[in-house]
Amino acid sequence: MAKRSDSDIADAEREAIHREFCQPARFSMAEIARNHNIDERTVRFVAAIYDHVDGEVWDARRSKQAAASASTMGFLEDVTPRRVSGWCFDDGETPLEVELLVGTTRIGTARADRPREDIRRKHQRLRSGFLFPISHDLFELLPHGAKVEVVAKGRPLPVLNGCNPNVDNPRGTGRRLLEMIEGGYRFSLKDGSLFRVAQEDAGKRLNALDECADVFHQTTGKRFFVCYGTLLGLVREGGFIEHDDDVDVCFLAEAEGLDAAWREFRDVVAALKAAGEDVSVLSRAQFHWHRAGSTVDVFMAWMEGSEIYMYNAGGRFSRSQIHPLRRREFEGRGVLVPNDPEALLELIYGPGWTVPDPMFQWSPTPAVAAKMRQLRTMRDMDAHDEIKRHWSRFYNSRRHTTIPSPFAAAVCVELEGPCRIVDIGCGNGRDSHFFAQLGHDVLGLDIVAPATRREADNVCFMEVDASIPDDLAEVIHSVAGAGQL
Repeated sequence: MAKRSDSDIADAEREAIHREFCQPARFSMAEIARNHNIDERTVRFVAAIYDHVDGEVWDARRSKQAAASASTMGFLEDVTPRRVSGWCFDDGETPLEVELLVGTTRIGTARADRPREDIRRKHQRLRSGFLFPISHDLFELLPHGAKVEVVAKGRPLPVLNGCNPNVDNPRGTGRRLLEMIEGGYRFSLKDGSLFRVAQEDAGKRLNALDECADVFHQTTGKRFFVCYGTLLGLVREGGFIEHDDDVDVCFLAEAEGLDAAWREFRDVVAALKAAGEDVSVLSRAQFHWHRAGSTVDVFMAWMEGSEIYMYNAGGRFSRSQIHPLRRREFEGRGVLVPNDPEALLELIYGPGWTVPDPMFQWSPTPAVAAKMRQLRTMRDMDAHDEIKRHWSRFYNSRRHTTIPSPFAAAVCVELEGPCRIVDIGCGNGRDSHFFAQLGHDVLGLDIVAPATRREADNVCFMEVDASIPDDLAEVIHSVAGAGQL
């Protein structure tokens, strides 16, 4: 029987494991693991996060090293090519600062201030997570085999739950990384990259902003205003903030409510694409606009009653605090800003926005996080519909061969006797009919149902998105249970 992981253990059982763990005279590690069908590492992990185990218990279990782990300030939990994360005990009012090192090279600093409800338990100290995103370009610079460490108050955090802290990057030597760090590049918590913004880039970004502003108004009839990091730099510092490498703008949807606003957002994107503009839609009412050798990050905000929502921010706000837009000077140019820029910055960044915070990371409220999830769902549904339209046009607009594919020809010689076959992504059904003619029972599945596809005695077709595993499994099981497969 397979051993269970920590995620499979309910709260009541966690308490029992912790209670047994704290009685070494009665329960050995092996007995606890056997009683709960888990391995000994999971026993230690559950006991450690259920409560702050005192040194005597750990001494009985793992001597001095275990005692040190029990009194640690936190744990390093996950090291992947995309992220380094973990959590710290939250004892004070000020979040703990942690530092990321790869080998002996200091990469950057973050704060352990991310909510971690998944590891909070009753009657114990609160815990807050930290996250260092790692961009692809940064990962390619990391030296192969180097140890990743996260340091808090001068002490490396211990590694938790079997995480491998060593970099697996066979091409990495670390030489270029060290050159960039010593050359003044800094780590961005925004996207996990290394950056150094040259002053001459400001003019290029402003040229892109001016051109996009004119095209946006001519194409959609709307005006956008500078927002997020660009607005923050304008109001607080009079120019681009150091770590910004693009331009952030936003437009307020005329429609109210997310559904209507999303339709308006799609219309804006469609109009720009029809005008030949290079735009790429992201998942949260946001698109990148590539122009004049730079990128303009365009966001949408929308109203719901007396509240406004936008990327990772939202709360009580009025439309009059956005419109009418005002013009202010920025890096020698005139740009549009919201009617009350200070109020919008406080909504986005909190009351501490006036003080530079190089370790700022998003921490949206539950209401805002729910809106972001809705936006991702809407974007996924739009992508799904676009895929269906593409393949419908592809199969219904021309004649396609009915000759079986080379893959089907290769598979058929491996089959012994009549079989039940599921042809996933069957298209116009050419392989499905080929197998059926050989005496097999065939179910063809595809996201579209071309008009040219025909059914026969031992072949049938169903419309299903095979990229969604649950939908695919449900169809196969239902058909098999009904004896059709």
